[in-house]
Amino acid sequence: MARGVVLTYPRLDHWPGVETRLTTPVSVAAAVRIPVLLVRVEHELDMLVPAQKDFVTACPAVSVIDVPGAHHGSETIDDTPAARAAIADSVAWAADQARLGSTGPGRPN
Repeated sequence: MARGVVLTYPRLDHWPGVETRLTTPVSVAAAVRIPVLLVRVEHELDMLVPAQKDFVTACPAVSVIDVPGAHHGSETIDDTPAARAAIADSVAWAADQARLGSTGPGRPN
């Protein structure tokens, strides 16, 4: 069982013009019962922003790291203290989830 999920500037809806029967993460966000970390960058690709905002609104188990001044792909193109801190913070978050095991905030007991 997953103990947590880290999403780094993800696409959380379908590509425009692509028909699919797959459910989007936004449409199931309210049912998410494991901790989720969403890393968002200030200068995100415009097409990704609306679904990321909708996911944050709909998902009760989401934590967010906002990276000021960063761009999509910030871990490779933005060598800034904020980008480095976001990487370190997201790795620490994932390690904490692994240590917490199967109980804790946002998890069934």
